[in-house]
Amino acid sequence: MRPTLPQAKTVVWIVEDNEDLRSTVVDILEGTGDLTCPVDEPSMEGIFAVLQGGAAPPPAVVVVDLGLPGMGGLEGIAKLRGDLPTCEILVFTVFEDHEKISAAIRSGATGYLLKSERMDRIPAAIREACGGGAPMSPSVARVALEQLRSGPARGRDYRLSPREIEVLALMAEGLVKKEIADHLRLSYHTVDSYVRGIYKKLDVNTIQGAVGKALQERLL
Repeated sequence: MRPTLPQAKTVVWIVEDNEDLRSTVVDILEGTGDLTCPVDEPSMEGIFAVLQGGAAPPPAVVVVDLGLPGMGGLEGIAKLRGDLPTCEILVFTVFEDHEKISAAIRSGATGYLLKSERMDRIPAAIREACGGGAPMSPSVARVALEQLRSGPARGRDYRLSPREIEVLALMAEGLVKKEIADHLRLSYHTVDSYVRGIYKKLDVNTIQGAVGKALQERLL
């Protein structure tokens, strides 16, 4: 029998200016067994310096605070999305207002967690993001849905069908395709077809891109 090779750990970087909180998150991640955090910085400038240096393993996920000194989190997210297009970006912040949530998702954030959450939610959210989900704190999901549903639609008519709008709303709640299929009692293949149709009509190619555009255009 061949020996079982150990699975590589998911590499996570974190940018958080509160040193105690940053250290706590690093300790939690390193204690999981499947996640590792070799890079933790108090600023976006520090993260990009490490990235340019090329000495550290590239991240699969970057956890980003929004209220940072120097380059702000929103600007940093947009730059990270350009430099690391396949990386998942998880916001970890105290801000839960409509503007910050919408701006973060439009900038390229995959998920949005509040610092009021239990610390053990962070590893679960990282795994969820890596699995194709869009993790959000419950109160953030409610704010996002309220924003989606408030006011009349504006801008272009994207000709989304009622079922596509229903699927899009569940995507905004952070559900992945299998969960949407279970919720709507549809096959995974059918939901995948709806999601691909949404991507095509909105001219996006990710869950966060679809949700961000829906937030911006008030499509629900």
